Amino acid sequence: MLTVNRQDTEHLRIMLKNNQVINGILRRASGLQMPSWYLGAGCIAQTVWNLKHGFDPMQNIADYDLV
Repeated sequence: MLTVNRQDTEHLRIMLKNNQVINGILRRASGLQMPSWYLGAGCIAQTVWNLKHGFDPMQNIADYDLV
């Protein structure tokens, strides 16, 4: 079982803030007045991969799925 602690969560939050598109989506999502929503994991995983390997955080992300 995977255990996620506060430090891991904060590290992920900081990494995602480096992706300007994700940052913009998360800032604007609440204004859409959707009863519930989530950002698809593909762009999140690719952002983390990119940063861990020294690439631009938005590299190779074709789309961002807000559902």
